[in-house]
Amino acid sequence: MGVVSSGTNGTSSVGKKLFYAFVVVMMASTLVFFFFVYDSGTDINDNGVKLDEKTNVNPPNEDSLYKPPKVPPNIILILTDDQDTTTTTLDYMPNVKKHIQAKGMTFRNGFATSPLCAPSRASILRGQYTHNHGLLSHVVGYRVFIPKENDTAAVWLKRAGYTTALFGKYFNGYGLMENEETGHMTLADTSPAAGWDRWYATIRGNYYNPTVSDNGKSVKTEGYGTDLLTERTTEWLYEHFKKEENEIGLPQDLLEGPSEKRQPPFFLYIAPKAPHRPYSPAERHNHLFYDVNCPHPPNFNPKDDIQDKKPYPLDKSPFLTWKVDILDDVHRQRLRTLVAVDELVEKLVSVLEELDIINNTYIFYTSDNGYAMGEHRIAQEKTTNYEESLRVPFLVRGPGIPQGKVVDDIALNIDLAPTWAELAGATAPDFVDGVSLVPTLLGKEQKMEKREVFVAENYEPPYVGLFKEQHGLRILTQDGKHNLMYTVWDGNRSECYDINQDRYELENGCLSMPMSQIHDVTPLWDQLSTCSGESCRKIRSLAPLCLKTPYGPIKGCVKTSLSPDSTPLSPNTKCDITPLNCDENHPWGE
Repeated sequence: MGVVSSGTNGTSSVGKKLFYAFVVVMMASTLVFFFFVYDSGTDINDNGVKLDEKTNVNPPNEDSLYKPPKVPPNIILILTDDQDTTTTTLDYMPNVKKHIQAKGMTFRNGFATSPLCAPSRASILRGQYTHNHGLLSHVVGYRVFIPKENDTAAVWLKRAGYTTALFGKYFNGYGLMENEETGHMTLADTSPAAGWDRWYATIRGNYYNPTVSDNGKSVKTEGYGTDLLTERTTEWLYEHFKKEENEIGLPQDLLEGPSEKRQPPFFLYIAPKAPHRPYSPAERHNHLFYDVNCPHPPNFNPKDDIQDKKPYPLDKSPFLTWKVDILDDVHRQRLRTLVAVDELVEKLVSVLEELDIINNTYIFYTSDNGYAMGEHRIAQEKTTNYEESLRVPFLVRGPGIPQGKVVDDIALNIDLAPTWAELAGATAPDFVDGVSLVPTLLGKEQKMEKREVFVAENYEPPYVGLFKEQHGLRILTQDGKHNLMYTVWDGNRSECYDINQDRYELENGCLSMPMSQIHDVTPLWDQLSTCSGESCRKIRSLAPLCLKTPYGPIKGCVKTSLSPDSTPLSPNTKCDITPLNCDENHPWGE
């Protein structure tokens, strides 16, 4: 009995030890599980989706045909100010043409959805139409955008492991506030916006000796503004890739191996003032282009019988000779300011080549809006829905992009942010209205529905200047058969142009067609002018919309809820704030 008892006790002791060991292992496993999977540093996005644990961003889009490379690409934006396409400004920028256009893709149909500096820049950083980000005009001001700075492309890419840097113009009014007693602008908060590691933003954006916020400190600089951006950008790139100047002024590698493998990828935002007024070129460029005059297309300083058909005669008096001479001089000055930008591009590409990172870098070149130089008698202005204001240069080069390719696809300022997000391997937030251009850039368009329509929005109030609040619907189908523009001024005065037949927007078709035809586009305009996020992204192709237009239906479609037939309109109602909805007997609503 004793032996049996002793054996039983020994077995029990071993069993208890095994049990306790099992418990300890399970507790340790649980702790490890919670430590790595439910890390307190991991966030949840606005939709309740757990963000990627390593990058703290939304998980990559599984539907995307683009797979980010093992070494994430660098991304650069060069954003000019008021650079149009209609006066062929790029023809005077050989380095942009050589290093970006010839090495990448040109979007022939690049547009700014709001042709005004501040609203367009907010659209670029947030990927949203102006009616969604809320920075409606310069009068509304930069301050309304501050609460949304925590969710811009810079923030998304920083979370994805990118180093971010901004050099140049951020927003009109940044770092300034109005003194209530004197009415003068004085310095205000110059802190860097959220998401930026390096911050060199202009406060008073003079061409010469601009005041800047240098990582939050207000500094009065000395020199030509664009040259300063070139110098600061170059310094930052050398610093980022661990390079410094040796005794004879040549960069010397401090580390071995390809540069892109030594440092995190970067997002670099370069925004010179050129060619914005007051058009002050670098002194070394003052002698250039004396034989160049401003182009005079058919809509330049049009005759009274053409101008009188505009909803608002933008200038009732034809330009006199002296005013044409001034526009010629302004055009030359604008071109001269862009020469320094062209030199910036040459230096930037040279440094990228020297650092051996050019082949892993995407460079985007565009402008915040276009500019009118006498077309429709609009002199030195934007904020209209005419082609001169809406169209912008839109060039992209980088790995996988065909060299020298020109495409007819529509590319909008609201498409930039989601494009950068996809290139970085992140997913843009659901509030984004734009779509990624990556499928077009890399030739992987099988799953992409191309854009054929967008809204153009101008909220600049009437008391600011000559131009009135206006909104439009721009249609450009893939087959090129429908190239249309509809604009409403102040909610009741309409313009219609078939740009294939009337390239220069001279004959306002709304004056010669029944109002019931103009009503046909109202439902689609209503959808896009109030869309948000996914609903904006879904309305791209016109094929399923069965859209009727004043110039005839767009065929080959199936009726949907967007069909005008499903939205009864009264042809003889009094004009109200609903666009394209006026009394047929009074086309201007008077």
